[in-house]
Amino acid sequence: MKLNFSIHALASMLLQRCFSSGPMAANDRGLDSLIITPGSLQSDPGFNHARPGAIYAANESELSAAWRSGNVIEAANDGNLAAGTMALSQPLTQFSTGIRDRENLQELLDRMFPMAPVGGLRFSYLAETEAEELQKRTVQQLARPVHGEFSETKITGSTVDGAVDNLGIITYLDIDQGGLVPEMQQAVVQSRRNLILRSLIADGLTKLDAAATADTSKNWGDAAANPDGNLREMVKNCGDARGEDANVVTLGQGVWNYRQDAYETPTRTNGLERGGWTPEQLRNYLQVDDVIPLRARYRSSATAAAALLGTTAYAYSARSGLMPMDSSNVKRFQHIATGGAMRVWIEVGTHRVKIIVDCYARNVITSTVGIRKRVITWT
Repeated sequence: MKLNFSIHALASMLLQRCFSSGPMAANDRGLDSLIITPGSLQSDPGFNHARPGAIYAANESELSAAWRSGNVIEAANDGNLAAGTMALSQPLTQFSTGIRDRENLQELLDRMFPMAPVGGLRFSYLAETEAEELQKRTVQQLARPVHGEFSETKITGSTVDGAVDNLGIITYLDIDQGGLVPEMQQAVVQSRRNLILRSLIADGLTKLDAAATADTSKNWGDAAANPDGNLREMVKNCGDARGEDANVVTLGQGVWNYRQDAYETPTRTNGLERGGWTPEQLRNYLQVDDVIPLRARYRSSATAAAALLGTTAYAYSARSGLMPMDSSNVKRFQHIATGGAMRVWIEVGTHRVKIIVDCYARNVITSTVGIRKRVITWT
């Protein structure tokens, strides 16, 4: 009697082992079915005794043990082969890198807290001491007296050891509700990726606010208010402390709205055309690299979403393309692990699919000097 099995039915039992002849991978391409006769079945000879080129069947406990021992290399074309084993999903990981969400969260994060790539989970970075920069002495102070020595100064900056955090979240999909459907898995990856990015933005804002020096609050509802002049003053105040003007200005959703309202007031005698300015036009006026009106929200209740940033404006230094030792107020240290900046892991169980989206990152205030914030009101 012959036993006929569909290759798809057998895929969840097949495994490929690593032998002395090197890794091999089974493949079901071109096979409509696999025919096994009772006489062709043999006992499993065990690891290191199997014949190269042979395919063996195993139960779930054997698969798990083989996976942990590192002997499983690849098997068939079935992503659900090693049931109960967490594995990196290359398709979903690649999908996560190309997502364009409606809030452009990855772009916002990169603009507000530029990434400084690190080669490992632990690294060193520069903790700046601006007092060492832009110093000036009189010529008499620099002149060496006859038989004397030059005046002395000491470097007080320091190198700090840091580490990235492994950030991630687990989601379960029931198989009866489409847990094995690729589109369902992609929807989960996009949602959880956005959750992580939104959390990193919120974390960066919290750290930025705690480190900032507060400039005097301004009421832009006053007929004599000068919103753009107030922002220009913040950029200058950053430069007066650091030695270089701020290059990033981030405005809460309320701040951007108040600015437009101030310049659109019918009784205003000047600056009416500024109400329709784009962020690029304001950037050129302030002579900075970036003006970011932050409109992103988070779910504050079941029926409401609150702004990540409301009525506060920030000015600070944060240039893209920096390394850990380069000068900046803020950096997002990120380790690009195997698979990409964000990785997706998947485990198929008996009734549920477990999906993990994770990354290695940490926002760090590398220098508090020059960070400015200003609360805006409207009355």
